[in-house]
Amino acid sequence: MPEVFFGKILRRHGLKRYWLVQLHTIKLVECSDIGFLFVDIHGLNVPFFIEDFRMFSSDRLLIRFSESVAQQEDLTHHSLYASLTNLSYAFENRFDDRGLIGFHVEDTHKGPIGTLVDIDEQSSQKRFDIRFKGRQVWVPIVKEFIVELNREKRLLLLDCPEGLLDLYI
Repeated sequence: MPEVFFGKILRRHGLKRYWLVQLHTIKLVECSDIGFLFVDIHGLNVPFFIEDFRMFSSDRLLIRFSESVAQQEDLTHHSLYASLTNLSYAFENRFDDRGLIGFHVEDTHKGPIGTLVDIDEQSSQKRFDIRFKGRQVWVPIVKEFIVELNREKRLLLLDCPEGLLDLYI
Protein backbone atom coordinates (compact mmCIF):
# COMPACT_ATOMS: atom_id res chain seq x y z
CA MET A 1 0.00 0.00 0.00
CA PRO A 2 1.69 3.26 -1.12
CA GLU A 3 2.11 5.95 1.50
CA VAL A 4 2.76 9.68 1.19
CA PHE A 5 4.30 12.09 3.65
CA PHE A 6 1.48 13.73 5.61
CA GLY A 7 3.29 15.97 8.10
CA LYS A 8 5.32 16.14 11.27
CA ILE A 9 4.13 16.02 14.88
CA LEU A 10 5.27 19.24 16.55
CA ARG A 11 4.16 18.78 20.16
CA ARG A 12 1.36 17.83 22.55
CA HIS A 13 -1.51 20.29 22.71
CA GLY A 14 -3.84 20.86 25.63
CA LEU A 15 -5.19 18.45 28.19
CA LYS A 16 -7.40 16.40 25.86
CA ARG A 17 -4.62 14.19 24.38
CA TYR A 18 -4.24 16.15 21.13
CA TRP A 19 -1.06 16.44 19.07
CA LEU A 20 -0.23 19.51 16.98
CA VAL A 21 0.79 18.47 13.45
CA GLN A 22 2.48 20.57 10.76
CA LEU A 23 0.83 19.52 7.48
CA HIS A 24 2.89 18.92 4.37
CA THR A 25 0.90 20.57 1.54
CA ILE A 26 -2.12 18.28 1.90
CA LYS A 27 -5.44 20.10 2.10
CA LEU A 28 -8.11 18.52 4.29
CA VAL A 29 -11.74 18.46 3.23
CA GLU A 30 -13.39 15.61 5.14
CA CYS A 31 -12.29 14.52 8.59
CA SER A 32 -14.50 11.47 9.12
CA ASP A 33 -12.91 9.27 6.44
CA ILE A 34 -9.20 9.43 7.25
CA GLY A 35 -9.32 6.46 9.62
CA PHE A 36 -5.64 6.13 10.46
CA LEU A 37 -2.17 7.52 9.86
CA PHE A 38 1.21 5.88 10.05
CA VAL A 39 3.67 7.23 12.62
CA ASP A 40 7.34 6.68 11.81
CA ILE A 41 8.76 5.08 14.95
CA HIS A 42 12.39 4.05 14.60
CA GLY A 43 12.04 3.61 10.84
CA LEU A 44 8.83 1.57 10.98
CA ASN A 45 5.49 3.01 9.92
CA VAL A 46 3.15 2.07 12.76
CA PRO A 47 -0.60 2.61 12.16
CA PHE A 48 -2.45 4.79 14.67
CA PHE A 49 -6.22 5.07 14.45
CA ILE A 50 -7.66 8.56 14.65
CA GLU A 51 -10.26 9.38 17.25
CA ASP A 52 -10.67 13.06 16.37
CA PHE A 53 -9.01 15.91 14.55
CA ARG A 54 -9.64 19.51 13.57
CA MET A 55 -7.83 22.29 11.82
CA PHE A 56 -5.70 24.49 14.07
CA SER A 57 -4.59 26.88 11.31
CA SER A 58 -4.30 26.74 7.53
CA ASP A 59 -1.26 24.46 7.72
CA ARG A 60 -1.59 22.85 11.16
CA LEU A 61 -3.89 20.20 12.51
CA LEU A 62 -4.87 19.03 15.98
CA ILE A 63 -5.18 15.26 16.07
CA ARG A 64 -6.09 12.74 18.78
CA PHE A 65 -5.23 9.09 18.29
CA SER A 66 -7.48 6.43 19.83
CA GLU A 67 -4.70 4.17 21.12
CA SER A 68 -3.53 4.77 24.66
CA VAL A 69 0.01 3.99 23.44
CA ALA A 70 -0.08 7.25 21.48
CA GLN A 71 -0.78 9.10 24.71
CA GLN A 72 2.02 7.43 26.65
CA GLU A 73 4.75 7.58 24.01
CA ASP A 74 6.40 10.86 23.12
CA LEU A 75 5.60 11.30 19.43
CA THR A 76 7.12 14.79 19.20
CA HIS A 77 9.02 15.30 15.93
CA HIS A 78 7.87 11.98 14.47
CA SER A 79 6.84 11.94 10.80
CA LEU A 80 3.32 11.01 9.76
CA TYR A 81 2.38 9.18 6.57
CA ALA A 82 -1.01 8.56 5.01
CA SER A 83 -2.12 5.67 2.86
CA LEU A 84 -2.54 6.80 -0.73
CA THR A 85 -5.74 4.75 -0.83
CA ASN A 86 -7.19 6.63 2.16
CA LEU A 87 -6.22 9.99 0.71
CA SER A 88 -8.52 9.48 -2.24
CA TYR A 89 -11.47 9.39 0.15
CA ALA A 90 -10.38 11.87 2.77
CA PHE A 91 -8.71 14.63 0.80
CA GLU A 92 -9.38 16.71 -2.25
CA ASN A 93 -8.24 15.20 -5.50
CA ARG A 94 -4.93 17.03 -5.18
CA PHE A 95 -1.38 15.96 -5.73
CA ASP A 96 0.26 19.20 -4.71
CA ASP A 97 2.86 17.32 -2.71
CA ARG A 98 5.94 19.12 -3.99
CA GLY A 99 7.99 16.36 -2.42
CA LEU A 100 7.21 14.24 -5.49
CA ILE A 101 8.95 16.69 -7.84
CA GLY A 102 12.14 15.07 -9.13
CA PHE A 103 10.86 11.50 -8.74
CA HIS A 104 11.70 9.10 -11.56
CA VAL A 105 8.53 7.89 -13.27
CA GLU A 106 8.15 4.45 -14.78
CA ASP A 107 5.29 2.65 -16.47
CA THR A 108 4.68 -1.06 -15.89
CA HIS A 109 4.62 -1.68 -19.68
CA LYS A 110 6.86 1.02 -21.21
CA GLY A 111 9.54 1.19 -18.51
CA PRO A 112 11.16 4.54 -17.62
CA ILE A 113 9.14 7.51 -18.90
CA GLY A 114 11.03 10.41 -17.35
CA THR A 115 11.27 12.70 -14.36
CA LEU A 116 8.34 14.39 -12.63
CA VAL A 117 8.91 18.15 -13.02
CA ASP A 118 5.53 19.56 -11.97
CA ILE A 119 2.02 18.73 -10.85
CA ASP A 120 -0.55 20.67 -12.85
CA GLU A 121 -3.61 21.55 -10.80
CA GLN A 122 -4.84 24.43 -12.94
CA SER A 123 -6.79 22.33 -15.42
CA SER A 124 -9.99 20.46 -14.61
CA GLN A 125 -8.07 17.17 -14.91
CA LYS A 126 -5.10 17.18 -12.54
CA ARG A 127 -1.98 15.73 -14.17
CA PHE A 128 1.64 14.82 -13.71
CA ASP A 129 4.04 16.85 -15.88
CA ILE A 130 6.91 14.51 -16.80
CA ARG A 131 10.02 15.27 -18.90
CA PHE A 132 11.27 12.48 -21.16
CA LYS A 133 14.21 13.17 -23.51
CA GLY A 134 13.35 16.87 -23.60
CA ARG A 135 9.68 16.24 -24.35
CA GLN A 136 6.71 17.00 -22.11
CA VAL A 137 4.58 14.01 -21.10
CA TRP A 138 1.26 14.58 -19.35
CA VAL A 139 -0.33 11.78 -17.37
CA PRO A 140 -3.69 12.34 -15.65
CA ILE A 141 -3.61 11.85 -11.89
CA VAL A 142 -5.93 8.91 -11.41
CA LYS A 143 -5.51 6.67 -8.38
CA GLU A 144 -6.00 3.55 -10.51
CA PHE A 145 -2.89 4.51 -12.54
CA ILE A 146 -0.65 4.64 -9.45
CA VAL A 147 0.94 1.27 -8.71
CA GLU A 148 3.69 2.30 -6.29
CA LEU A 149 5.13 5.40 -4.69
CA ASN A 150 8.57 4.61 -3.30
CA ARG A 151 10.07 7.51 -1.34
CA GLU A 152 13.39 5.77 -0.70
CA LYS A 153 14.04 5.14 -4.39
CA ARG A 154 12.27 8.39 -5.40
CA LEU A 155 10.19 6.35 -7.84
CA LEU A 156 6.61 6.73 -9.01
CA LEU A 157 5.42 3.57 -10.77
CA LEU A 158 2.36 3.96 -13.00
CA ASP A 159 0.19 1.59 -15.00
CA CYS A 160 -1.02 3.86 -17.79
CA PRO A 161 -3.82 2.78 -20.13
CA GLU A 162 -2.74 1.33 -23.46
CA GLY A 163 -2.01 4.05 -25.99
CA LEU A 164 -1.69 6.96 -23.56
CA LEU A 165 2.10 7.08 -23.60
CA ASP A 166 2.26 6.32 -27.34
CA LEU A 167 1.21 9.93 -27.88
CA TYR A 168 4.50 11.11 -26.35
CA ILE A 169 7.12 8.36 -26.52
